[in-house]
Amino acid sequence: MFYNLFKVLCEYNSVSSAQVSRDIGINQSTISMWKAQGTTPSTKTISALATYFNVTPEFLLNHEDSTFEVNSTIELKQEARDRGFEDYRKEALLKSFYSLNELGQKKAVDEISDLATHPKYIK
Repeated sequence: MFYNLFKVLCEYNSVSSAQVSRDIGINQSTISMWKAQGTTPSTKTISALATYFNVTPEFLLNHEDSTFEVNSTIELKQEARDRGFEDYRKEALLKSFYSLNELGQKKAVDEISDLATHPKYIK
């Protein structure tokens, strides 16, 4: 069920479903339908969610199957990591980094260094 994967991605990224709905411009009721009726988002919404969570649309579509229907969110998070979620995030980060000029790369490193010292963002 797609909602289970969506829930994992929200928790992994420390955002609420309400925040995601505001950020990408969908109704909260749409997300509720994913949960209650087991529906899958439209192609447009899949694309927006992929961009939002820094994963590919294929990841979202290929990982909504029943293997995500387990009892524990911790298990869901581990499943997402095991299935390559971390790789997608790293790939997106590196792609963005290497698209920057030298000055941009320096600023990116400085920003990440600042984030790494902020308690809100430390693992």
